[in-house]
Amino acid sequence: MSIRAHSENLAKLLTVTTATASLFFSLREARADTPEPTPTTPADPSAQSAPKPPDDPELEASRARFRKGMDAYVSGDFAGAIVTWQAIYAELGKERGYRLAFNLGRAHDAFGDATRAAELYATYLDEVTRRTRAGEVLPALVEKQAKDSEERLAELVRTRGRLRVPPGKAPVEVRIDGGTPRLAGFSSLLAPGKHVLVFGTGSSEVRREIVLVLGEELVVEPPAPRDPRPTTPPKGVFETRTTRPFSPVWIFVGAGATALSVLIPALQYSNALSIAGQHDASTDPLERERLAFEYSGVKTATYATLSIPIALGVATLGLGAAFALGSRSESVRIGARGLGLDATLTY
Repeated sequence: MSIRAHSENLAKLLTVTTATASLFFSLREARADTPEPTPTTPADPSAQSAPKPPDDPELEASRARFRKGMDAYVSGDFAGAIVTWQAIYAELGKERGYRLAFNLGRAHDAFGDATRAAELYATYLDEVTRRTRAGEVLPALVEKQAKDSEERLAELVRTRGRLRVPPGKAPVEVRIDGGTPRLAGFSSLLAPGKHVLVFGTGSSEVRREIVLVLGEELVVEPPAPRDPRPTTPPKGVFETRTTRPFSPVWIFVGAGATALSVLIPALQYSNALSIAGQHDASTDPLERERLAFEYSGVKTATYATLSIPIALGVATLGLGAAFALGSRSESVRIGARGLGLDATLTY
């Protein structure tokens, strides 16, 4: 067996001895209010010595539970020992079971919960101090445990930093590095370095990352509580917009083309009138015949070119009708999150 393993076993043995003595003293105090048996009168010839009173079943049950916790502690199940001993400590109270505070401090210390261990060491020391000032003579074992508690408490404070979370305006749970939640209004001893604090749960959860410095105290205020009252969503702002089937530019283009196309038959018609005037003014039969033939051709061309503005005009009117009939109005809601359609379409 290595020297280190031997030292660890020896430490456990000492802890077991200490814890057992602590329990015996605590449980003996717990039944201090039990009256002692009164001896019978020796003069009575039929008298016999008073029989030994039977053990208190409740006391025996507490001893059995303590031994169960001790077995868990020795086997390395510190959490199991804490659960068992904490139940006994809660039943006895701080005064009657104060020596269990030392055992619980050792268990929490071994479990790695420096904060709870420091609290229990301090509780044990406070009770020892109170009893000493009251003139009570304490066993040597208690004095040794008090000295051990002072030394270990000083070591815990020296090798860690202190985080203090004051109570907030409303109760809020706080978890440190994913540990057990505690209500704000506590101080905790933590190893130096980064730690993650989580305030609240669910949708109201707030995460904060802190850096704790060795030997210093860091105060982290809880976040301000959110207003639980439901907020009324702002009323929507709407505007009416008209959607067109196509750009109106095409109508203007069609109208312009129609207007320009009218110039062609107008010029042809003006030319026809000029030829007709020359025909009427001429007295030469051959020239009149030539002008009559030329007039007939220009008149035919005038009618032919007149079909161009007519066709363009009809097309432009068709575009206008399609533009008017194809347009629709819709109410559009305008908000901070963008546009949302919320309307009946009007054609």
